[in-house]
Amino acid sequence: DIGTFKSISFGNAPNKLNYKVVSGIAEDLQGNLWIGTEGGGLNVYDKNSLRFRYFKHEPGNPHSLAANNVKSVITAGNGHIWLGMHDGGVNVLDPSQQPFRFKKIDFSAPGAIPLKGYKVLTLLEDRNENIWIGTLTGGLCFYNTRKQELTKTDNDIRTVMSIAQTADPEVLAIGGDNGLETVNIRTKKRVKIPLEQIVKRNTPLYVNCVFIDAFNIYWIGTEGNGVFMYDPERNEAKVYGTGEGLPNDIVYGILSDETGNIWLSTNNGISRLEISSGKVKN
Repeated sequence: DIGTFKSISFGNAPNKLNYKVVSGIAEDLQGNLWIGTEGGGLNVYDKNSLRFRYFKHEPGNPHSLAANNVKSVITAGNGHIWLGMHDGGVNVLDPSQQPFRFKKIDFSAPGAIPLKGYKVLTLLEDRNENIWIGTLTGGLCFYNTRKQELTKTDNDIRTVMSIAQTADPEVLAIGGDNGLETVNIRTKKRVKIPLEQIVKRNTPLYVNCVFIDAFNIYWIGTEGNGVFMYDPERNEAKVYGTGEGLPNDIVYGILSDETGNIWLSTNNGISRLEISSGKVKN
């Protein structure tokens, strides 16, 4: 039994979202939900009152949210909320400080293209409490929280859609228009994982999302090629697509539940992949 889904709808009431398209969700240390929307800014859902507070960009207020198209939201280990925006770069917020003040993160070098020019898509905090930033046109960026310094890890013009922590605390997995890669958090060295060769496909992979389960199995959702299950220890991969029961071959998000089953969001609804049997339920 998949269970019952509960929904929070869009509307003009304090218990509803102020915008109908959601791009990112994070739970804070108190169990409240921080929800990034495509045009309504940040919606904060209080788990006790079941009501929202809304935070949007305010022209002329440098402490307001930088932009209203919020693509990624994460909660750092210290409880701070990090927000990646398509047209606003990155903001960080200490939710214990009232009123909220959204701090802008950007490059300090004179004449540098601002971070917002690269269109932020995804965020991840590593073991050293530093922040990795995936962008649409600027590849991978790195923010050293101790030095408060933002840098690009390379000069490639490429897209990074997803960043995930591997079982090796020194290594991250990244996915985007260059397929699947790993990056060392110390050296910043990237290594391409040739999934196309492993499964004997000639089509280049565009990776939408990367999820790594408790057994260090990589689950890679793609733009039109289904989901790949990759075992880095054996260097083996398996593909699940419409032929294996998925309703669609475009996969946007992947998570696991407490039993280890994999949940996929696709272009045609949500699917659950039962690990023990390999069966898909849509």
